[in-house]
Amino acid sequence: MADMMNDGSEWFAEQIKANCSEPVVYHRGAESVSLSATIGNTEFEVADEYNTIQTFRSRDFIITKSDLIIGGSATYPVAGDTVVEGAETFEVVSPGGSQCYREDDYGQLYRIHTKKLS
Repeated sequence: MADMMNDGSEWFAEQIKANCSEPVVYHRGAESVSLSATIGNTEFEVADEYNTIQTFRSRDFIITKSDLIIGGSATYPVAGDTVVEGAETFEVVSPGGSQCYREDDYGQLYRIHTKKLS
């Protein structure tokens, strides 16, 4: 029997890529890949060095997991990588030591957390 939730997740990933995304370039060192990304944001509460809670809002790039191919190999986002959207550059970050990305339950999408550099 087909897994309807997995099928629906695949369909959703295809739809947001086709209808709700814009071109970006993902960079790791000298390597890069052009991707279609849907833009989002996530708010994090992060304790600073004085244990004061600060709110951090990341700009998120939601991409199809299978599109993140760097150096000929499938990979996952790494803190310190960059994403270029138009004339703006964003650094992949791990707010408060958390993971720099989230993956949907069916392994179709990465939600990559970033902060604006320029």
